[in-house]
Amino acid sequence: MGIVFLLGLVSLLADITYEGARSVVGPFLASLGAGPQLVGLVAGAGELLGYLVRLPAGIMADRLRRLWAMAASGYLANLVAVPALALAGNWAVATSLLFMERLGKGIRTPARDVILAHAAGNRRGISFGIHELLDQVGAVMGPLVMVGAIAITGTYRAGFALLAIPGALALIVLWAVARIYPEAGEGAAIGSKSLSSGRGGRLQAWPSPMLVFYLLFVTFSVMGLFSFQLLSFHIKQKALLPDAAIPGVFAGAMAADALVAPLVGRWFDVRGLGVLWIIPFASALVTMLALAGAPVSAITASVLWGVVIGCHETVLRAAVVDLSHPSWRGMAYGLFNTAYGLAWIMEGAAMGALYGLGQRPLIAFSLACQLASIPFLALVARRPNIKFYKLP
Repeated sequence: MGIVFLLGLVSLLADITYEGARSVVGPFLASLGAGPQLVGLVAGAGELLGYLVRLPAGIMADRLRRLWAMAASGYLANLVAVPALALAGNWAVATSLLFMERLGKGIRTPARDVILAHAAGNRRGISFGIHELLDQVGAVMGPLVMVGAIAITGTYRAGFALLAIPGALALIVLWAVARIYPEAGEGAAIGSKSLSSGRGGRLQAWPSPMLVFYLLFVTFSVMGLFSFQLLSFHIKQKALLPDAAIPGVFAGAMAADALVAPLVGRWFDVRGLGVLWIIPFASALVTMLALAGAPVSAITASVLWGVVIGCHETVLRAAVVDLSHPSWRGMAYGLFNTAYGLAWIMEGAAMGALYGLGQRPLIAFSLACQLASIPFLALVARRPNIKFYKLP
């Protein structure tokens, strides 16, 4: 489990860097002359870029089997882009750097997940859970670092420059992990022989229909989950809580995410894919509670939302191993991350459009998506013998 904790530490330090920056992206761009439409476009386009690059990054990871190098290149982009925001003189330069940061995250994520999955062996549920716990610690610390820097200096630029420290530490720890566990960078379990991809780097297998069914389950389930952005908007619109309380509600959701991740991960290691059944039912309940119209129901919805995200970041990622062959696991994680990201984008567009029509259309859409996901989950959770197909 040593490599799991070390990779979690890398993610913690990297999250301090980019989550710290992302917490003030809106006002920073506004200070450079960007309007609200441009800020929204930059945020959406950056997320889309970060997810679309994950599939080619996963395929490249499978073919090159240089997972440590790919992970390092992504973290290096993070180290360069975020502190460089301190030098950005206009919104165009700042936007380019933000896109660079999202691109780096997209490149490193499939390689990192493959390393973590192989290193964890049969304990991948708890391993992904521990990783998510440490990741969330960094996500909370990053904005706090920015708050302190801005409070002391009065400028965003000092905060961006300060974030170079955790970014550099993330690269140093990653370098140390790669030296200690070099075989993990070739997609092999710790202590095992390296995985070979065959002559000329050709892959030895091809995805089974079960992975396709799984990705459809993920897509529909995520599309039907009421996002926290919309939940917080709803809280403000209906004056359910004071504005100052909304960040605290989000912090509570993130705490629930961090605390539940190791627990549900351990449960996955014991019960397997059947644990996934909690996701569609909990996701539907989030939407109904969020729109119930009472402060306590909104708070409960936010906590349950955090629990669902903890499941996403743990068991959804761990389950990919059960449905993929080691020789194309990077592509499998690339497909998973792409489907996951696009589902969030479709959720935002659909529920944002339905919000103005009232509560019933939103609840109906959420329930319809969760119901659509269930047949695909039923096929996957049966854990049939998965057949991998050789390339011609």
